[in-house]
Amino acid sequence: MNLNRFITAIKKIPSILKEVTRLPGFKRYVILALILTLLFTVFTFPFEIIVMNQLKKMEGKKFKSITVKQMNINLLGKSYTETLVITLMNNDSISISNLTADISFISLIRKKFLATITAGGVTYSSDKLQIECGINSNTQSTSPPKNRPSDKNSINLNLELTIDESWTTPNINKQWGTPPDGKIKATINNVDISADAALTSGFQLPQPTKISSINIDSSITNRLFAIKNFTVSGKDIRSRITGNVMLEPAFAAFGNSKLNLKISAEPDSLVFGGIPIPKSYTDASGKPTLLLTETIAKPKWELGDPYNKGTSEIPPFETDPER
Repeated sequence: MNLNRFITAIKKIPSILKEVTRLPGFKRYVILALILTLLFTVFTFPFEIIVMNQLKKMEGKKFKSITVKQMNINLLGKSYTETLVITLMNNDSISISNLTADISFISLIRKKFLATITAGGVTYSSDKLQIECGINSNTQSTSPPKNRPSDKNSINLNLELTIDESWTTPNINKQWGTPPDGKIKATINNVDISADAALTSGFQLPQPTKISSINIDSSITNRLFAIKNFTVSGKDIRSRITGNVMLEPAFAAFGNSKLNLKISAEPDSLVFGGIPIPKSYTDASGKPTLLLTETIAKPKWELGDPYNKGTSEIPPFETDPER
């Protein structure tokens, strides 16, 4: 290109721009272009990179390792992760497959977190305990089409939580916010539990113990996790959990959360194998009962119901948990 022509063309740019700005509707088009550019940038931004960086920062602090395979995060539509494996500092591991999150980002404007989270399979594994929540046995394949979970997920979690400052600006090194108020509902299907006899005080459970479904309806108010409905159904065991848990900030002090739970089972459940159950191990209605108190990190187990209540209600905390 001739240098003189190039310089002449450059000099004409200001006059051309001046003529363009005089066109009818110029300002409206510019504003619309800026808005569309902003929206395109936001909705196509690779948020999974940010999430992966945050997960990596947790390695060596709260978790030994975190492995993620094929993560796609979308502001519009569902976000999907093929595999998420978390190894805890004690070498216990949690593996989640076909994890899908359908989050209402519009609700964030109203400082609410509305989401439906599903997973095709979840496994918790340690030296003495293994819990598997698998795909429905009627499903022929455990691998869903790309970016779409299985039609028969083993876990379905519905969240409706309030967002406050403690969750928008969490400090990973110290805490992860105090529990937000809201509602939590969950359905878990096809659970297999294999436990060492040392964990069950020598009582031998069927290996594995099979649970058809678990249904949970609960709420959180001022850190108090209250169970409205927690039922366990299956041939091996049928039981119900009632009570509440006073929650502490996640990660930092979650193990100090105070338990006030009652677990009662149907005496004809197969786990008992028809063995007569001592009356001291049951509540007033004759159901085998286990009370859990103290904290999550150091729970206190007590067989039977010293309160001798036939209902599922249990007494509140003897002391104010806030003190």
